[in-house]
Amino acid sequence: MDPFEHAKFLLECNGLDDAAVLLSAHATASTSSSSSTSTSTSTSTSSSNQEASLLLAQLGFKQGNLVAAERHLNSIGKFCTDHMLSQQQVLQQQLRSVAPLLYAAEAALTAGAWHTAREQAAACLATIHPASSCAPGLAARVLLLQATASSQLQDHEDAIQALDTALQLQPDCADALWQRAAAHAASGSHQASFLDLRRLSSLVPHYPGLMEALQTAAAACSQQRRAAVQAAPPPPRRYSRITRGAPCSLGGKGSASDRAAGQHELYQVLGLCSGASREEVRRAYKQLAARLHPDKQAPGASQADRAAAEELFKAVSAAYQALMG
Repeated sequence: MDPFEHAKFLLECNGLDDAAVLLSAHATASTSSSSSTSTSTSTSTSSSNQEASLLLAQLGFKQGNLVAAERHLNSIGKFCTDHMLSQQQVLQQQLRSVAPLLYAAEAALTAGAWHTAREQAAACLATIHPASSCAPGLAARVLLLQATASSQLQDHEDAIQALDTALQLQPDCADALWQRAAAHAASGSHQASFLDLRRLSSLVPHYPGLMEALQTAAAACSQQRRAAVQAAPPPPRRYSRITRGAPCSLGGKGSASDRAAGQHELYQVLGLCSGASREEVRRAYKQLAARLHPDKQAPGASQADRAAAEELFKAVSAAYQALMG
């Protein structure tokens, strides 16, 4: 397959990393052969370089690197085919629509204007929304800005939703995993935070602050487990026929609100909403236990990782047993 056709195919399929490697190899080969190119082939070489520049510009846009996209567009030159000119104009229009909103959101975030940053990010997302799946890196970059602003505004639910979408577009986005783990922890979902950190550790083992965050998340999971078990009501006792008319105790210690809070904590450990069905509880437990069981840990996992996973596995098991009675 022709290298350019292959690169176009990869771009259409969002195989951005592979497309970048292919286009980089072409650029290197083009540079090394430019000095030995004869006059008779200079025209075809120029056309080839123009096509490569257009593909690199499209790649930069999809990746969210607008500076690179604009640089490659400007290097194409005035003399190109009608088809290339049409694609160039489309991309230029996209850049003119997106870039001001993106840069305004980043500037507002730097200035600490959280509401403005979130509004600008939302406007930018609305601009690229029809093509968000076609420009996953760009959409993920804007979603990260929105999530950062929402976290600063203590709107952790909005931050998590934005990061969920970013990770659907770019599953291996380390920064999105890191931010979502922090948002989960801030909202009290320590088990979800720990799972994101574990996933991040498999992608980028030396991510700054990761080990400390894993240890903190493991300790929070352990504390949440103890609190949930202590607050959970014991199974109801059978009616005791000691004295006719005597009151029958059906609950444990503490008020009804305390017991409800304990139930909520138990569901939260399993990543469920309060009132989930027994089947949902059973399914959530099986999924988590399969991932967190000590026997499932990677051979190269550190002692801290193993200890953290064991604490979380205990928390999940205790919550399941308490909810299933």
